[in-house]
Amino acid sequence: MRPLDIYLYIILVVHLTTCVAAPIWLHRYMKKKYPDKKNGR
Repeated sequence: MRPLDIYLYIILVVHLTTCVAAPIWLHRYMKKKYPDKKNGR
């Protein structure tokens, strides 16, 4: 493959991983930071 193809492939993988992992990470972070509150305040 050409370097450009590899570069775009890496961007695609990182983008998909971020889209999948970000909500899970954010949910865990909010639960850890605010364990006894329903809303994020």
